[in-house]
Amino acid sequence: MIQKIAGAILVAIALFITILNICKPVRVPIALEKEASFIPTDSIYFQIRDPLKVFVKNELILVPAGFLTDLGSLPRILVPFLPIKEHVFLYPAVLHDYLYTCPNGRTRKEIDAIFYSFLLERKASLDSALIAYWSVRAFGWMHFNTNYQCMNYLEIKND
Repeated sequence: MIQKIAGAILVAIALFITILNICKPVRVPIALEKEASFIPTDSIYFQIRDPLKVFVKNELILVPAGFLTDLGSLPRILVPFLPIKEHVFLYPAVLHDYLYTCPNGRTRKEIDAIFYSFLLERKASLDSALIAYWSVRAFGWMHFNTNYQCMNYLEIKND
């Protein structure tokens, strides 16, 4: 009986992964320009100490110093399958948090495709990237800030 249940679960997981692979999002050209560092706060959030710079389709997106992120929120059921605290998930999660807060005309679908592409660029496995992508597609609507426009942060250099 237990073997039949385990077999059925494995078949369901294999079918689920197959469906995820068939319904892949379009990849977006993306490159990390400058890594950021983080400072823990008194809550579940981390504050970005240095700006995170990412080129998306040849457009520079600057996640400003001071931005607060939880480094990737996930439904607890998915935590064992997605090691969000690993380096491959950090910067994509931060960029995704920022773009959900400040979409500046981008749709959720576009932002989620950027997240997926950034995960693959950072060498996440295809399965992990797809699970993360479909998780934000399914649950991200709760956190998306539809009409918010953020000011364009400019980097000031002291000569």
